[in-house]
Amino acid sequence: MRAGIASSLAAALALFGLSASAEVLTNPGFSSGGPPSSVTGTPLGGPSAAPPWTTWNNSAATTTTEHLANFQGRSGVIHVTTTGASNGLVQVWAPFNTGPSKVTHTASIWVKSGKVCMGTGNGGNTGCSASTRGIRKWERIRGVNTVCPANETIIYSEGGPAEYYVDMASVTVTSQRPCPPPGGQPDLVVTEFGFKVPAAPAPGNCRPG
Repeated sequence: MRAGIASSLAAALALFGLSASAEVLTNPGFSSGGPPSSVTGTPLGGPSAAPPWTTWNNSAATTTTEHLANFQGRSGVIHVTTTGASNGLVQVWAPFNTGPSKVTHTASIWVKSGKVCMGTGNGGNTGCSASTRGIRKWERIRGVNTVCPANETIIYSEGGPAEYYVDMASVTVTSQRPCPPPGGQPDLVVTEFGFKVPAAPAPGNCRPG
């Protein structure tokens, strides 16, 4: 990255109180824990065992969490079990329709059963962009937001029930540039209007061209 571009990006991020490598999650390492949680039903959310992380069910299921001091050689781990697909952990870290345009998210996950994915997006319009590939081993998954702006991060079961442990989750800002218009079309805004003739036509006589 050229020095001029880097300094411009840093200045833009500073306006939002963020640096180009700013961590936006609270309790990203799950070092702080609380009581176990359980939520049954859909669509329905509740607390998790590692606030301010919460839980959400997109499918009919029971989702439970517990905070563990140690697991598989890691300290500060959240254990998640869900009986349905697309359920699990959520953290809303900025208001809806606000936030950076680009972020990178990573997580260290140990899957006992099923498959787990991670994503970042705009409120309920958030999908996964990184997934686990195996079971019974620590995996580090990584992706970027596919929806702009970014303000919410999910770690969900993918395709069905899952039981998993998360040791670390991170979301870092990479760009604060404005989001592109929907559909990739230019954002055309009329700021002035006038006639390219010596005088405006009489009322009712305006014609194309």
